Amino acid sequence: MMKTSLASLSLLLGLCASAGATVLNFDGAAGCASDWFGAGPGADCDPGLGGPVLQGFGDQAGLHIEYRDLSTPDNWSLSWWKDGYNDLPGALYAGSDDAGSHASITLQALPGYQVKLNGFALGAYLNSSLGTQVHVYEIGGAQTLMQGAATAGDANTNTATTFSFAAGASSQGWVIEWQDSAYNVGLGRLDFEVTAVPEPQSALLLLAGLVAVGGLARQRRLH
Repeated sequence: MMKTSLASLSLLLGLCASAGATVLNFDGAAGCASDWFGAGPGADCDPGLGGPVLQGFGDQAGLHIEYRDLSTPDNWSLSWWKDGYNDLPGALYAGSDDAGSHASITLQALPGYQVKLNGFALGAYLNSSLGTQVHVYEIGGAQTLMQGAATAGDANTNTATTFSFAAGASSQGWVIEWQDSAYNVGLGRLDFEVTAVPEPQSALLLLAGLVAVGGLARQRRLH
């Protein structure tokens, strides 16, 4: 019974398959858009200069990502910059100055999948230390991972500040917002995992199989 039950349990866990963590660095080598709405890709984009980030950059099976500059009337795409935000190899930012700047990144889980937000880093331009307001929450508002004032960057060591989360995966997805400043504070090293989840019918069938196996084993012991 023990070996058979463990095998069935392993099969159930195997249906929740993950491709491992993905880390987006936004260094401009890919994901550069051709216009400020995030369309593209931009054939004439120079990865050394910066520009709008491509909407959906980092998309994969089960996940869609949106980047929005909430400082703009039409919620343009966020901008990326290659260096200068402490030790980040690239960073996303919003606005044209610190006041009123407001950035948003949405990691939307697609049906049949869930996404876990492991963390991200915030760096300050030019290699400094700056304050910002950060709000990290589940789509729909069921969970809040972080809300309030935060310090981005360490001017003494020129390192970005890393924020890590241990929350469970969400079948809805996550929203990351930072503002005042989202211009001289940029986000990089976006770390997440996407996992396929079994359909309810599949999980019930496996559970029924475990119950049946346990019943058979019990009958054998009685005889």
